[in-house]
Amino acid sequence: MMLLKRCNRRALVALAAVLLLAACGGARELPDLSDVGDGVATETLWTASTGSGSASSAYALVPAVEGGRVYAADSNGRVTAWDAESGERLWRVDTGRELAAGPGAGGGLVLVGARDGRLLALDAENGEERWVSGLSSEILAVPQIARNIVVARSGDGRVYGLDGLTGRRLWIHDRSVPVLTLRGSSSPVVVGNRVVVGQDNGRLVTLNLQDGEVIWEAPVSIPRGRSDLERMVDLHADPLVFRGVAYAQAYQGELAAVGMGDGRERWSRDIPGHTGMAADSRQLYVVDDQSRLWALDRNNGATVWRQDRLQGLRLTAPVVIGGHLVLADEEGYLNWIAPDNGDLVGRDRHGRQPIQRPPVPDGDVLYLLSADGRLAALRLVED
Repeated sequence: MMLLKRCNRRALVALAAVLLLAACGGARELPDLSDVGDGVATETLWTASTGSGSASSAYALVPAVEGGRVYAADSNGRVTAWDAESGERLWRVDTGRELAAGPGAGGGLVLVGARDGRLLALDAENGEERWVSGLSSEILAVPQIARNIVVARSGDGRVYGLDGLTGRRLWIHDRSVPVLTLRGSSSPVVVGNRVVVGQDNGRLVTLNLQDGEVIWEAPVSIPRGRSDLERMVDLHADPLVFRGVAYAQAYQGELAAVGMGDGRERWSRDIPGHTGMAADSRQLYVVDDQSRLWALDRNNGATVWRQDRLQGLRLTAPVVIGGHLVLADEEGYLNWIAPDNGDLVGRDRHGRQPIQRPPVPDGDVLYLLSADGRLAALRLVED
């Protein structure tokens, strides 16, 4: 079930209705996939525990791979670093806070966001605290760092630029948010000297990394309907920037391709969703709100194929690795899809806990984090 957040009392009735419908809806009917084999062969290089795992599906706790290390965090405040090749634990620290987002890694820092609005920067070498900066509300988006500027987004929609050395605030981008939004935030994407942010009002904005000034802003989806619930068009999925084009998808709205140079829409499709996207040289892959996986021509948005057999499962965003397409799900499976025709070529299970965040690819290795905090490094085994 998608979690929602209220900005004021006007949304109380709508929120109560959503919760009532969810409670009365009963168990979902899961698809029968018993005929699907194991698919793409993988070998487990190593496994480890991050600690307690994630306390909420709204939390953006996802592994980060940087400089031959893997970093991960749990809700209870622990942040850990492992050697990416061997799985040897290099350090672990307890921040003493309930963590909800991260880590982001780069520039010698490991960045995590907390429920109380604190952004923590740790030394990537040993986990020692470098600095702490207070934002305006809980942090549910993965912090980013580029050119010694940390970019973080708070749950109330504000985007911050902070000095990577000290945590001092350099700029803030502040936009009002709708009365009712999904709980959680899309993470900002940094490309060169630009920051791309999907906003809760259905608009995609690009900011200057150095000063936070708006370069362009483009509507992806326009709110429609009479109630606050009907008008929700959060850009909840992380934006994807690929070869000069930004892709964004709205909850209860559209999927759009926008040129990074001028902010003009290239094409738009009525494919609502909130999970995420991936791309390769030819196609864009996206999951819609019915857990159907689409492959679209990146140039014009035309449908190449659609895979419907995973309907009923809660899926992660798709990931492209080694010429393969893979999505994880709530049952602990990796679902392997043929990029050329969309066939479901295999499923393999990695525990019985939900996998709520997409696997993280690095070369021919996937890093997989389950909701209970089990971290696994899997290598593709080619025939």
